Amino acid sequence: PYINFFIDRENFSKVALTEIYKDKEKYGSSKSGKGQRVMVEYFSPNTNKPLTIGHVRNIVLGQSISNLLKFTGHKIITATLYNDRGIAIIKAILGYQKWSEAKVPKDVGLKPDHFVGDFYVRFSEKEKTDENLTNEAKRALQAWEDDEPKIRKVWQQLMVWVLAGFKQTLKKLGVEKFDEEY
Repeated sequence: PYINFFIDRENFSKVALTEIYKDKEKYGSSKSGKGQRVMVEYFSPNTNKPLTIGHVRNIVLGQSISNLLKFTGHKIITATLYNDRGIAIIKAILGYQKWSEAKVPKDVGLKPDHFVGDFYVRFSEKEKTDENLTNEAKRALQAWEDDEPKIRKVWQQLMVWVLAGFKQTLKKLGVEKFDEEY
């Protein structure tokens, strides 16, 4: 079943605009979420390259959902998870070790996450024609998992750069910080 109904647009508009004018920026808000906590996870990027349009979409969606829930009285916990483990991260590390010549992002005028991403891309491209690189990456991943200090030190430095680049992007999108970062 369904029901047909019609609205007097002039009267409806008058009522709606009067309410909007009266409530101003509080129009549409409610207390329906009072006392409820909600965690909103924004995005979970790999830390071996810059953010993609898919990540930006998830950041914007996370911010929008957070804003809507706050508007209805919810206590919001904003969160993100940085995926800084695995073979892709190792490829960025090895690429940096092989081809960086000890340069840092500002030496070459690149945003820090792009700087790291370039080494990942270069390694991945060269790996297509050199299977020794694949084996080297597997060994390096094992060394990372075994807490080998040299590889861990490079990993930590690359993470600092990538996260700094991510922060620049987040700031441009109006997201200054997360309540929880994993």
